[in-house]
Amino acid sequence: MHRSGLKPNQFTFASVFKACGALSSSELGKQVHGFSVKSGCDFNVYVSSSIVDMYTRNGEMGGAHKVFDEMTERNEVCWNALIAGYARKGEGENSLEQFLKMQRAGKRNGRRDGETKERLSLHKSSERRKRGEVRAANGGQTVLSYQHPLGFTLVSL
Repeated sequence: MHRSGLKPNQFTFASVFKACGALSSSELGKQVHGFSVKSGCDFNVYVSSSIVDMYTRNGEMGGAHKVFDEMTERNEVCWNALIAGYARKGEGENSLEQFLKMQRAGKRNGRRDGETKERLSLHKSSERRKRGEVRAANGGQTVLSYQHPLGFTLVSL
């Protein structure tokens, strides 16, 4: 595409970052990230969300968090990418911490609008932490995160 003189746009970059994440191609993802910065497309919320997702799928939470922190606009996609990234790494506490921050920022988790503004309190026990479990109470409702053999899960009970 580049050789033929066509310039990539936000849709091109979002698709390429998705491919880099799916292929676990961290080095290629970093190169494309640099090119998106030079092209001026990295400021777009959809491109930035794709970059966050790509870094998390490659297990590079530092890079993901750096991009996330520099975003001027955040949507549910970038929040969920960060939450899922920590979950995939088995970092339930960090995953739940980001979930709570998303709630405080007024972003919906995709399920219930009313719950986003309720205050959550975090309860941890050393035994649950060893098993990868973290619980948060939400007005009588519990959000449980735990490490499942097939992947990380957040379950609302």
